[in-house]
Amino acid sequence: APAFGTFESAVTKQPYLNIVQSYPGVLGGVTFAQREVNPNALEWMNLIKVVLLTASPWSETEKTTFLNYLQNSSMYTGRFFLEDPLPTPVSVVVDIFCYPSSNPEQCELDASAAITDLFAGRPGRLGFDVYRSDIIDRILESNPGIEYAILKSPSSDLIVSGRAMPRPTLSLEPVASGG
Repeated sequence: APAFGTFESAVTKQPYLNIVQSYPGVLGGVTFAQREVNPNALEWMNLIKVVLLTASPWSETEKTTFLNYLQNSSMYTGRFFLEDPLPTPVSVVVDIFCYPSSNPEQCELDASAAITDLFAGRPGRLGFDVYRSDIIDRILESNPGIEYAILKSPSSDLIVSGRAMPRPTLSLEPVASGG
């Protein structure tokens, strides 16, 4: 990519994203230019919307400090708007079938931990889609005693495309026969 001599200031989407994600206390972030929010809205002209996932909730002072940092890191006179991420509640219900030699309680604990880890907030995860196959793969990888899993919920892939996902609600129910 060509260097435009920006002196460590952001000009395009990727440098803005790098600046946002490297700020202390930010686990992940996404930026949205006017063309991504509403290209016909004049009030969004030169406005960049920023959505953050932070290590802890920020006070108004911390938000203002962050916005000032962005403004000082910009090569032009854009404006920044900080928007809280929109939670997407997720309930995972799965039937887990174990090999006869396995410890079913340990399989359940490992599967639960794997699902929680899949949805955990961490750098680079904000706004990523999660597919049903991702959930099943994590469950199967969590313990060699798990033979297979039938995912009952969610019933479709979790396409969040720029929205944050909160920690999931887990519901692992033991199956009366066979697992």
